[in-house]
Parts: sequence; C-alpha cells; structure tokens
Amino acid sequence: MKKAKRSTRSSGASESRSKSKSSNYRTTGRSRSHEHDADHMIYDEEYEDFRPTKSLSRSSRRQSSNAQTSKDDIVKLILLDHTPLKRLIAILKDSELTIRTRRRAFDQFAPLLLVHAHAEQESFYTFLKDENRELRVHGLEGDVEHALAEYMIDEVKMAEDAGVWSARAKVLAELVEHHIEEEESEIIPDFKKEVDIEDRILIGKQYLDLKDHFRREESLTEDEVDAIQEERNRDYRPSNLMQ
Repeated sequence: MKKAKRSTRSSGASESRSKSKSSNYRTTGRSRSHEHDADHMIYDEEYEDFRPTKSLSRSSRRQSSNAQTSKDDIVKLILLDHTPLKRLIAILKDSELTIRTRRRAFDQFAPLLLVHAHAEQESFYTFLKDENRELRVHGLEGDVEHALAEYMIDEVKMAEDAGVWSARAKVLAELVEHHIEEEESEIIPDFKKEVDIEDRILIGKQYLDLKDHFRREESLTEDEVDAIQEERNRDYRPSNLMQ
C-alpha cells in the first residue's frame, strides 16, 4: 500500500489533548417475540464489553503473527464500534416499538455515539484532514456530520412530547446510519489505499486512549442515573403518550 505522507501526531500531543477536553407493544399485530428480541438488542454492559462473543474460527486462529499485531488498526476498531450502534439504530428507527423501549435504546445509544464520535474526531478525522485532498474532504464532511449528530442528541433529550421525541430519535438514527454507511463504503476504503498498516495502528492506539478519556467524560452522575430510572418507570400506555 502507498505510504502515508505523514505520520500521525505524537503520543505527547494525544496526551495533552486528552487532558483537555420489556415493554408492551401497541396492538399492531407484531408478536411479543419481536418485542423480546428488541429488548435483548439493548445492552446493559459497559462500553468495552461490546465485543463479538463467538469463538474464533479455525481459519482465524491460523492468522499470521503480523495480522495479530494489527488488532489496534483504526479500521478494525471503528468497524467494531459500529456494531452496537447499528443494533441500537434499528430500535430507534422502528416506530412500531413502544416509546419506552426506544427510550431505553436511546439512553445507551447517546453516550456510545458521543464517545465513539469524539475519539474518532480527534484521531481518525484529524489525520484525514491533514492528508491529501480526497481524504481531507472526507474529514471535513465528517466534522459536519458529527456536529449534526451531537446537535440531534440534544434535541432528542429536550423533547417532552412523545411524538416529537419519536420523530427526532428517528431522524438522529437515520443520520448516524447514513454516516456509518458512508464511512464503511467510501471513507475507509479510500483511507486504506493511502495509509499503511503502521500508521493505522498508531492512529488506532491514539483512538483507544481518547476513547478512555471521553468515556470518563460521559460517565453519568447519581442524579442522572436516578432520572433515567424514573423515566423508565413511567407509564407509556398509548392513552398516556400524548399527555
């Protein structure tokens, strides 16, 4: 692969940057088994536990030592973090699910997305903007889409009316879904053509450090945990949704 024109920023720069900053369905004919499946798509574990649990195949176990050392490749890390986001997006987009189920998904989606997006912005997208023109365009567009997603998260949180909340949550989900699809089909393939594995690993390690930093920033206070629990205990029967 073609060697990148520059290496990623030093670990010292990274460190200084880090210091700164089941619910009932409506009677629509959908089965309870579908609801059960949806609830099980909502995760309660810590973010770092969002890892594939299937055992490695024989072919995977035969991978060379060189491939094993690339576990910190930023491409692999981004694709791995997309997995739980995609599953939660499917719930947020499903308007036939109860508001309560979708709110539970949002409670987990928002911090996961913010941690991922902020760390990705400070490492991967910063690198893109410093490279050739094609990668720079990807980086600038990513800036805009990340800002829009963060804005929509705030809009969803502020919505009091159930219908408004539902509409905003769906728009947010579709926005992030589009962003993920674009990253996987266009940005990452272009990036892999321009950047060798050594630089990709350096960016990946920076990304992991930043993710730890932003996870601490997104940690919930006791008052926020109590508010989320109170919200989950609300009565979301259809007759009460528009009150």
